[in-house]
Amino acid sequence: MKDKNYSEFNFMFSNPLELHYALIATSLKEDLLERIGEKNLNIVKKTIETLEQMTSKVSSYMRWELNYFFHIYVNSCNGMGQSIFMGYFHDNPQVDNIDEFIKLIEKSDESIMFSYVVESVFYENKNKSIREMYSWDEIKVDLNKMLDVIKQLEFYHENMKERLIESLENAKETKQRYCMLLKQFYEKIYKPLETEIYELLAPCIKQYEDEFKRSPEKFSRKYFAKDVNVFAPKVNIHISYFKGVGSDYWAYSKEDLEWIILGASTYRLGHEESQKERVLEFLKAISDKRRMTIIELLAEKSWYVNEIAEKIGMSAATTSYHLTNLQELGIVDFERYDHRFYYYLNKDKLKELFNLAMKTYLHE
Repeated sequence: MKDKNYSEFNFMFSNPLELHYALIATSLKEDLLERIGEKNLNIVKKTIETLEQMTSKVSSYMRWELNYFFHIYVNSCNGMGQSIFMGYFHDNPQVDNIDEFIKLIEKSDESIMFSYVVESVFYENKNKSIREMYSWDEIKVDLNKMLDVIKQLEFYHENMKERLIESLENAKETKQRYCMLLKQFYEKIYKPLETEIYELLAPCIKQYEDEFKRSPEKFSRKYFAKDVNVFAPKVNIHISYFKGVGSDYWAYSKEDLEWIILGASTYRLGHEESQKERVLEFLKAISDKRRMTIIELLAEKSWYVNEIAEKIGMSAATTSYHLTNLQELGIVDFERYDHRFYYYLNKDKLKELFNLAMKTYLHE
């Protein structure tokens, strides 16, 4: 929907995208529950029950493959399987049938699959696009050249590098394994629940869409902690059963399109936190030395995420994680210039939280 001078926001459900989040939720169930937090588990009780039902059907072979492709390393934004899936999804948004989507991957060349992985890994490793440093159009069609790029990179986890090299050296086998995992997971685990999941989500999609219509500004601040004017010209908001609560953000600047994955139960989160809970979240956030360093930098001027990452010696993925944490507290916000986001410090909000902390614990 188009409103005033806002971006075009489309509330929707994508079958392949929900399969992707079902794969992530199943392979990283414990991480998901920890992220949701104990006090919010009742909000996603139905989703947890569905996950338990699904994981009980996962074979030891499938569990191994899920870990191989979807394991997320510390300081790494995406697992290999996620980069592959979202790459094909981005380039083929018209394919909404899961069987057709998997066949599309099967029929593609191995170089296409690994180009998504190498491009993603390079960005996380170097904090810049591979297109800025190499003739990417030439490299992305040559598995050996992509292998050379990976071998030259330094990884925080050496076993991650070894896994990528092994996969590239056995590209055809890796693609066969990945497609087999998708097919087996879909047929045995996800497909029996597919219709039920969509029926559960249909009213949620309408609810979120109606809330957005009433006030786009409030909606954007409430669910994304962002001003409604900072998004790309077109924004697709996928309402996800397996995301549960919270949101993920995928940007593809070359098409001025952004995807937001919004957990179906997010609206049920308690928005009226107690004063003490707000203070505890604030103190927990700033107890991390890296976040305090970010605050110090932003106190001087606005910074692009890659500039911050280079300044403090972290990957762009890790820096974005810390910025999001500060943003959720309202301490940090950003403005869009062309296709870049420049983060700045909300000094008034920071002062407010410091004053609230003194009032809560020192009674001043």
